[in-house]
Amino acid sequence: MKTQQKLLALLMLVITVFAACNKTPESPFSLNGTVEGIKDGKVQLMIFGSEGLKQDTADIKDGKFIFTGDYPDPMQAQIAIIEGDKYLYAGLYLENTKMTFKGDINNPQKYEIKGGKVQEDANILQAKKEKVAEAFDKEYGFKAMREKLFAAGKNPDSDLLDKYLDLSNKLQARHVELETKFVDENPASPYSLILVSGMARGKGPKAIEELLSKLDPKFKDSKLFKDLRAKVEQLKTTDIGIENIIKAENVNYKLGNRFDKKIHKGIAYLGVFKNDNICALKQDGSVQILASNGKSVRSFKTELSGKPSALAVGDDDKVYILAGLTEVVKTKYRGREVERRNPVGVECVVYSAKGKKVNSFKLKDIITATGARIVGENLIIADVRQAKIAIFDKTNGAYKSTIKGMRPCCGILDFSVNDKNEVLVANLGAFRVQSYDFSGKQIVAFGQRGKAIDEFQGCCNPVSVAYLSNGAIVTVEKDPTRVKIYSKDGAKQIAGIEELVKGCSYIPMIVDSKDNLFLASPEKGMVKCISVN
Repeated sequence: MKTQQKLLALLMLVITVFAACNKTPESPFSLNGTVEGIKDGKVQLMIFGSEGLKQDTADIKDGKFIFTGDYPDPMQAQIAIIEGDKYLYAGLYLENTKMTFKGDINNPQKYEIKGGKVQEDANILQAKKEKVAEAFDKEYGFKAMREKLFAAGKNPDSDLLDKYLDLSNKLQARHVELETKFVDENPASPYSLILVSGMARGKGPKAIEELLSKLDPKFKDSKLFKDLRAKVEQLKTTDIGIENIIKAENVNYKLGNRFDKKIHKGIAYLGVFKNDNICALKQDGSVQILASNGKSVRSFKTELSGKPSALAVGDDDKVYILAGLTEVVKTKYRGREVERRNPVGVECVVYSAKGKKVNSFKLKDIITATGARIVGENLIIADVRQAKIAIFDKTNGAYKSTIKGMRPCCGILDFSVNDKNEVLVANLGAFRVQSYDFSGKQIVAFGQRGKAIDEFQGCCNPVSVAYLSNGAIVTVEKDPTRVKIYSKDGAKQIAGIEELVKGCSYIPMIVDSKDNLFLASPEKGMVKCISVN
């Protein structure tokens, strides 16, 4: 009997040890959420890191959800809940601790996020910003001005828009003052490191070093701090001054005729043929081929499985059209099933210049295509969602290489390529122009945030960029529209170009073999800038 008891005890011990060894370890991060107004549904967690956007999805069951993970370095993220015509977006910071979220789909402006030192400090600073915004509104009637300006169905008044944008800049400056004060008073807060990372956007190496010097030395081993230090060292080697980057003489321009006829509206992207005819992709997916004087040569319709977004023209005059593919996600809203579409990939459909379909294939590991070029046997694509530029074989879409490190903004990311196979990127989120080789190695860069003629203004710029035949560089900014030529003498703006788009919108631009510039506005048509050198 005693022997049986001993064997039973030994067996229980083995089971206990086995269970302990196979116990699933608890995730260092958890976010427990509660959402009123929803019983069952889906919630997305969008995480913004140096490798671009990453997403996680969780089920909402009886109004509750949970996310787990591992974030040894705090990460900026956003919760997104969409139910029919209602939505709730909430910004937050993830770190290895237990966090909670409470929200109401019927009152999306009011939500509560707790847990984590970074989030607590972010909440404190946000409360101060809200007080400043309230005082600002009392002083200027800012909210009423915004509602009047963006009233549904009305075109914004230009004078009121200018006043609103000026006030927006003033409010932003006050928020920056609060952020700077927070960093000065809390150098050891992890949130200060995150703020400094944001402040470094669009800054040169000296300015970034000054920001880093404000922080507690304990951060020197953190990934974000190391990334900023690496950025400083890179800037020191790539930001060598316009006079050392561009040896070309300035190219002068005069404003040509505006192509404002019906056929020039609704243009989403531009390409150019060897004979200098312009290839325009329309928002409806059709292709319009134009002579350099704006007259229509021909047009053709396309068969696409998704929404058209960009095109490229090859040396053989084939037209490569990129279309974003989506998947339908079904959710329940107030007892009925509703659908929404999520981007999942990109299709390339190839046509002859006369509109005959000759090829099609899907591109691997990209989600969107906001820019495209054909260079030799390469099809090069800008993917704004993944903050990268990817290179494929133009005949079958086989993957070749990736250029990372982009800082897109406003859903915009575009580039150009010169005859040396240097990829010139309008890295608008960083307020910079940067060039890379096909392997992804950065060659040179220039630009920073500001209103001076050689700087880039607004929330993010430039939106388009291109090489000219002599090595000079042309950039396009939106909000307001500025087209500038960078030569060895610095930047010079082309005079007379009116506002082409409203707000944060892409401006398609292409350069022909004679260095003439063509810019498109979906609402206003096209503008030609004629080279007079």
